[in-house]
Amino acid sequence: MEAELPVNQKDVKKTYFDLSVMANQIQTVYILLTNNTNKPVTVEPQINEAKTNNNGNVQYDKNTIKRDPQLKKIITDYVKVQRDIVISPNDSVRLPIEIKIPKEGFEGILLGGILLQQKSSELDEVKEAKEGLGIKNNYAYVVAIQLDEKNEAIKPELGLNEVKANQKNYRNVITASLQNKTPVLINQLEAKAKIFKNKQLLYTHEQKTMQMAPMSNFEFAIPLQGKELKPGKYILEMEANSLQNHWRFTKEFEIKSNEAKQLNSLDVTIKKDDTWFIVGFVLFCFLLCFILVLILKKKSKKNLENG
Repeated sequence: MEAELPVNQKDVKKTYFDLSVMANQIQTVYILLTNNTNKPVTVEPQINEAKTNNNGNVQYDKNTIKRDPQLKKIITDYVKVQRDIVISPNDSVRLPIEIKIPKEGFEGILLGGILLQQKSSELDEVKEAKEGLGIKNNYAYVVAIQLDEKNEAIKPELGLNEVKANQKNYRNVITASLQNKTPVLINQLEAKAKIFKNKQLLYTHEQKTMQMAPMSNFEFAIPLQGKELKPGKYILEMEANSLQNHWRFTKEFEIKSNEAKQLNSLDVTIKKDDTWFIVGFVLFCFLLCFILVLILKKKSKKNLENG
């Protein structure tokens, strides 16, 4: 698999499409696909928009991440690929990628990825042929595509939205929703968060080498390290940096009693206090033994009277 870089490629050292385009431009670019097997292979290409996942990484594949509502111009509206393409055994084929830029152009960049994956029915046939061993080689490749129409330097703008109690992998966290408000990548993003209650520092968390897709958001998670959530009012202080760009945020938020209780009950790292359960169980056993003793005494007395 190889992207055939056209003359309007901005950086020929990159292995993905990084194209300088013009308003109302129509262009076809190609990806060379090679089949080194002895059977025909059907590839199902798919174009996906770039999004930011909750680990602070850009994803170009098919996923369930919700689209940021501020994103109006989406690369999938202007870049098209055919639904499937067949590659003969030990052969290569050029996959055409159709690009049609809107006549009004666009600000910043449009960013996405071309997902290349073999047809699932063919993979099922291969799996069945493996004598029931359950082997299924499901490889997927992604070629990124970035379109830049105005070639303007846009200063990135980072915003802080909702801060709330949350969970990640069944563990309590406090999440701060970070939003890239600009149609450019935010690269080498670092963030450090502090959580205070009554001016006392409770939790801190720092994360580096993150990246955000244009016009996207993600939930920056501050772990509680197995501690219970307590209801009350808190303050988040956060610093974020990306190259020469710096941001500071302060936001007050509240954790309600009912949500703290619910999240604590679901956290797998919180040790549950079984003291009252143990006390209750001991009392129950004691009461049961006491009742049995009374029953046996009563029965013994009755036998003596009848004797």
